[in-house]
Amino acid sequence: MGSGFKIALRDLEIRGAGNMLGGEQHGHIAQIGYELYCRLVKEAVSEGMEQPEKRPETIVEIKTDAYISEDYIRSEAQKVNVYKRIAAIEEDGDREDILEELIDRYGGPPQCVVNLINIAYMKALASRAGITHIIQRPDAIIMRFGVSSGVDFERLTRALEVIKKRASVSAGDKLAVIYRTLGVDTADAAVQIIKFLKSASGEEEERAG
Repeated sequence: MGSGFKIALRDLEIRGAGNMLGGEQHGHIAQIGYELYCRLVKEAVSEGMEQPEKRPETIVEIKTDAYISEDYIRSEAQKVNVYKRIAAIEEDGDREDILEELIDRYGGPPQCVVNLINIAYMKALASRAGITHIIQRPDAIIMRFGVSSGVDFERLTRALEVIKKRASVSAGDKLAVIYRTLGVDTADAAVQIIKFLKSASGEEEERAG
């Protein structure tokens, strides 16, 4: 497992952050790194534990800087630990905890680290909502569901109110929500999509309950 972490971390460093995200190389998220790292982490954590109901894996392809910069955390061992913590984010409390810890230990995180945390959280929320792909196009971010029959349409309708000025729904081969990004920074778009996903995944209802 140790060697696997080193390989994954090295891939993250070479590619600029591992990927949750897309095909860009240095300075953007390159898919194989982060996806491999997440899998290694989840396999290690889940070993010997009772497995919950399997959710769809979500692939996120967004062009943005999302990595732990050398200037922010210099120690490789500490970086491994932080990448591990970020990969394990499941809910808003996890995100808040790691942000607080980073601020406490290293000072305010740069935008590239905030982006990485937000995308990890986005990935977890999307999986809970049944979304299998989040893909950035030149003028939109597309969120594609896996199986339409499993979608809670009442919840989805409420969630769409959060982004209604920029959102539309496509009911082609697979249901998809299209968030138009013209004139919107990718980092800002990610924040809005997280708001939508919190509602679509039911996390807001759980916290209110």
